[in-house]
Amino acid sequence: MVRPNDTFTFTRPKKEFFCDHIKVYPHEGAVPIGQHSFPFTYQLPPSLPGTFNEKGGHWKNGTGYVAEVFYFAQAKIDVKFKHDLKRKVPLVINERFDQFVQPSYGENHKSFLLTKGRLHAKVWLDKNVYFPGNTVIARLEANNTSVKPTNRVNVKVIKHLTLHADGHTKSHRNEIYRQQYHGFEPSFYGVKWLPFLIPVDIQPSTTTGKHVKCHYYFIVECDIPGAIDLQVELPTAILAPQWLFSQHPQAPPPAVLPPDCSFRPPWQPDNTTSGCTKCNMTFSLFKRRHHCRHCGKIFCDKCTVRQTKIPNLGYNDEPVRVCDDCHPTATSGGHTFQQAAVLEVAPAQEYIPPNYTFNENEMPTAPPAWKE
Repeated sequence: MVRPNDTFTFTRPKKEFFCDHIKVYPHEGAVPIGQHSFPFTYQLPPSLPGTFNEKGGHWKNGTGYVAEVFYFAQAKIDVKFKHDLKRKVPLVINERFDQFVQPSYGENHKSFLLTKGRLHAKVWLDKNVYFPGNTVIARLEANNTSVKPTNRVNVKVIKHLTLHADGHTKSHRNEIYRQQYHGFEPSFYGVKWLPFLIPVDIQPSTTTGKHVKCHYYFIVECDIPGAIDLQVELPTAILAPQWLFSQHPQAPPPAVLPPDCSFRPPWQPDNTTSGCTKCNMTFSLFKRRHHCRHCGKIFCDKCTVRQTKIPNLGYNDEPVRVCDDCHPTATSGGHTFQQAAVLEVAPAQEYIPPNYTFNENEMPTAPPAWKE
């Protein structure tokens, strides 16, 4: 007999959503003395929710909860006029992933209240489903046509848990992992590679159950000083290998990253010069610095009075300042600049802990174990 329970605690209710009985010894009467084996096969329903177990909140202030989906097989010997003999064996069932495994993509952009230009961010992942312990490498392509710098780039793993029981619903979304990276300079246009590790003790996604649902999102966030941060959200799924419920594996090896790449010349910092690059006019309170968007160098207002779009450098929305020397080239589209070669990122490798074997289909197997 296979019997699961789907439990979620507001008032500690339990919901049995699947139970089936298999008669492995159809004969009645006495069983001969000795050891007996009754082999059988059984096909589990394909829509079962995956094994899940989480506790959170605080019971003192009424926010505590227990959300779990667990399965067990129970063997029972029906003894006439006596107490039946029973034995339970826990089972781990992974939820079926019905989507196509394919690359994941997201993008977002924002403008600024007091600054011209905007920031446009695009993010690619090699696939839309991962295992705990995988190293994910996100590819971020950012096009910043403003003078706003980005202090840092954050990658967050967000879990959205929704629980239903006895007419009540509890839903909360919290950050379970964060990785920080260096930001980029004003007027940056290029590619950054963002490696991050999915925690090995993360609970798997579960979406088919009626009482417990758990979704995951990856968020790439550009932290911009003095402005609302720009976020790109990519939904994903976390699948559960068998070893997740028996032991924690060793940490995977570090990922080998392609080099970051810039499609524009470096942005000259303001503190590196006190005068115009062309006419040497000294800057003051009334003589402001201006950057040429084609070469990135600092000039005065008179030497950067001309404006044009530069499609080859990502300035497609509106005309931008260029110096007199760069203007002829900029008006024809601009010189293509590339600081480092763009390399295709290799797919994230699924991490399998040592001392585990594979069958002919390369699926991991583990010894039967269970953590209560």
